[in-house]
Amino acid sequence: MTPPEIEIACCSAVRSINDFVDNDFHVRGPDWVRAWYEMSLSWSNTIPAYVVLPEGAVSRLVKTAEQSIEVFSLASFVVGTRVDCGAPLPALLREFASGYLKGTVQPPPGKPGRPRKNTWGRDWLVFDVVYDLVRSLDLPATQNAERSGKRAYEVTSSEIVEAAVIRSKLQPKLTRPQIEKIWHKPRLREEHHEQAMLYGLWRMDEANGIERS
Repeated sequence: MTPPEIEIACCSAVRSINDFVDNDFHVRGPDWVRAWYEMSLSWSNTIPAYVVLPEGAVSRLVKTAEQSIEVFSLASFVVGTRVDCGAPLPALLREFASGYLKGTVQPPPGKPGRPRKNTWGRDWLVFDVVYDLVRSLDLPATQNAERSGKRAYEVTSSEIVEAAVIRSKLQPKLTRPQIEKIWHKPRLREEHHEQAMLYGLWRMDEANGIERS
């Protein structure tokens, strides 16, 4: 790649990272992100924007929020964005918010066992941006380790993402070894594959102009 091409790729990665950060994906867990795409949530075209969702997803969101603490957080987030903008609340979300404020609706317990680190959203974000560069530009994800110490490739996706992270809103910053470690997490790879399929369905909804309110 030429230096201008690398710069274009880096700027694109910065935009992707900042979009995730602006939408708070970097501090969320797998159930939160899965529900966002699975229920086809999106943002309104207003300023300021609030979360919109298909009419049929409202009852599912509220019902799932009774079972998952992360989806409970998502439902609360949806309500908060709409309250901030003075947007109307669907009846079921209004009942959900009212019940929570009155104490009749309680967050569900967290998953049993050892709690996962709260870096899942950040790691998923980083993995996704590296993956996008690998897929779209046919760039290797990492440098192959060689005993000679020579670089196997002129530039890698991880190196571009490292530069992008420095310019982005993501905090704290990450080094290339940290980014490469994230890339090699097998469980995260499986989860990202699942989210990517849901994202594909979400994009189909976008292309088909699905009605959200």
